[in-house]
Amino acid sequence: MEITMEENVKQFKEIAKRVLYDKGGLTPLLCGILADNKFTCLPITIDDTSDKRAKFAIAQEMLRLLGARIIIAVFDSYYVKPDNTTKDKSVTTFAPSEHPQRKEALCIVSKSADENQMIIVPYHKEKGFIVFEDEITYKSGQPDAVLVDNLLSTILTNQN
Repeated sequence: MEITMEENVKQFKEIAKRVLYDKGGLTPLLCGILADNKFTCLPITIDDTSDKRAKFAIAQEMLRLLGARIIIAVFDSYYVKPDNTTKDKSVTTFAPSEHPQRKEALCIVSKSADENQMIIVPYHKEKGFIVFEDEITYKSGQPDAVLVDNLLSTILTNQN
């Protein structure tokens, strides 16, 4: 019986949270779930933005050649929550890593033939410990899911 994308993402999210909490950092991973529920993960070291796109594209192609039915990217990033009451345009003016109201966040981006999803788990450090905040989930097909589809098409190019 195949494990669903939702179940796989939940497992990877909990492992990533534990690693982030214990180690204080997280190596970006691109993981493929194969037809037999086995998985393979490729760590991605990133030097700059162009390097990131190239490395994710190569790793994604490797996973596709292995027959991955689900691809999951797990990484530590920044998140900026838009202020919908004032139509805050600064969210798109600044890169999230440079935005004055940025928060650190664990991101889990997943894609299958049927679904795209992104989970953002903002966190902050308090007395030397990581405190996770409420997670935000975007799924393809939802009115607010444009960001997810754009991000997935950037990270996971030529998925079809």
